Amino acid sequence: MTPDFVFTAESAADWPDGAAVPPRDGTLVQSDKDAMVYLVSKGLLRPLSDAAFKRRGYKTKNVKTLPATDVAVLQKGDLIAR
Repeated sequence: MTPDFVFTAESAADWPDGAAVPPRDGTLVQSDKDAMVYLVSKGLLRPLSDAAFKRRGYKTKNVKTLPATDVAVLQKGDLIAR
């Protein structure tokens, strides 16, 4: 997958800080400091139980690892247990 846009560090440095933008819906993410895997759904990070991860046929190779500081500021949703 290629990025939609590419910006230089210099141009991004001028942008104001604001609310964190979650990854696209359907993305699987985890923190680089924690094993919990989240499914992005309606802008929320919803934790997945091991059973739900397996039942839905997800693969660990599709999980994107983000810095813990990024995951910490994103809004969390309810656990997906199934």
